[in-house]
Amino acid sequence: MDILNFISWIKGKRLVTSVSDDALVPVGIRTPQRDDKYTTVAIKKSDLIPGYLDNNGNYISGDSSNNTVNVAPGGTHDIPNFSGMLIVNDHYSGRVETWIAGSGDSALLGYTGIGTPTSTVTQNGNGYQWTNNNNLNGPFTFTVIKTRNSA
Repeated sequence: MDILNFISWIKGKRLVTSVSDDALVPVGIRTPQRDDKYTTVAIKKSDLIPGYLDNNGNYISGDSSNNTVNVAPGGTHDIPNFSGMLIVNDHYSGRVETWIAGSGDSALLGYTGIGTPTSTVTQNGNGYQWTNNNNLNGPFTFTVIKTRNSA
């Protein structure tokens, strides 16, 4: 299949808004071997979906375990343009805090570990700011379930 076929499909409005997970999706990738600098390859839709499969083959998304952030004791971390749920995990201790935030307010839903957290989540512009008042060492991951693009 030639990249020009792919381009003609777009011009001919042969676009769809959904396909099954096993559908092959053509993708144009750059290559120096062709004059037009592209070649077409196929990838399964399921390979394009970020996330992991559970034991039943269902997609689980939201893995932030490799996106750690260092926040010193007393330091802060901003989550801009956000309302929704915030899950904070201290990779050093394993402690987890779950917050909801919206309408300029926030509430701690639950936590693991010893002692009630003294960390805070406060409105900061169009988002929220988490403050490490627990003297935790981190590094931390911040997993966000965004339900709105403002506080």
